[in-house]
Amino acid sequence: MAIFFKADYGKLCESREGGISTVFNHQSALGKISHLFIKRKIPGTDYYDLITPFRYGGPLIQSCKRDNPEALVREFEEDFFEYCRENRIVSEFVRFHPLYNNGADFKSCYQVRQSRRTVGTNLRDCPDPVQREFSKSARRNVRQALEKGVVCKVREKPRDLGRFQLIYYETLRRNNAAPFHYFPTQYFTDCLKLFRKNIVLIEAFYEGKIIAAGLYFACGKAIHVHLSGTLTEFLPLSPAYLLRWAITQWGKSRGYNLIHHGGGLRAGKNDSLFQFKERFGSLRFQFQVGQKIWNPAVYEQLAAAKKERVRRGFPAYR
Repeated sequence: MAIFFKADYGKLCESREGGISTVFNHQSALGKISHLFIKRKIPGTDYYDLITPFRYGGPLIQSCKRDNPEALVREFEEDFFEYCRENRIVSEFVRFHPLYNNGADFKSCYQVRQSRRTVGTNLRDCPDPVQREFSKSARRNVRQALEKGVVCKVREKPRDLGRFQLIYYETLRRNNAAPFHYFPTQYFTDCLKLFRKNIVLIEAFYEGKIIAAGLYFACGKAIHVHLSGTLTEFLPLSPAYLLRWAITQWGKSRGYNLIHHGGGLRAGKNDSLFQFKERFGSLRFQFQVGQKIWNPAVYEQLAAAKKERVRRGFPAYR
């Protein structure tokens, strides 16, 4: 099971999402569904709403004993409705996991829509994934970086993320990133505390100085690209390509099946981040999101009271 479905991952994301993580388990003769979410207070009210911890997750069918997932999901919806009623929960926003395609299982429960595509590198079926999965330009950038003397160091279960954090922050500043992307120092501390055994840190060096770094989660048979950054001064050396090359080499040698790079910042082929990621793999997945109004009367009341719209979207009252 991916790291994003683990209870500790919810704890890791509590301060970032502004709430308390909870796991709801539904179990019956038909099977079991687990659901990890963050419960957030709706400002100025005594009501709450729910959101998936950063990246991916959503309700997940753990077992289906009678091969009847539709009936199991109906049971879950009825059970979870009662939970939401008892806990004064108004609405929920879900980020389903592209690799598990769990949005397809819960279309009868949530309003599910396609958000964007994500990219994966196929390690399992490729004797040489760099040669087969990387684009021609990506392979060229890797080769040139190596020729210029850039080297990579792989650190499994690292004990410190301080240098990575500094590089990551500089990358955010250069790209004028939104405040949401600035993970606080405590986040990195908690990352090591809760998931150190799953973390792979790759650092790129030039003339003895660290110039780029990537933080990856390795869990089960998949590697998830989490965060990465490059010092502005060394962008011409293309160390970001070397980081992807190094994690590909490492993952292949350790028997992983794929690397999930995630998607772009928005839907569409013109997204520059997606264009960068698609140079490293042939696999494509669908990232779906879902929404649900568990208490329509209160939802409409809160939405009507919100006279100024800071942004459009769901839920309408935030």
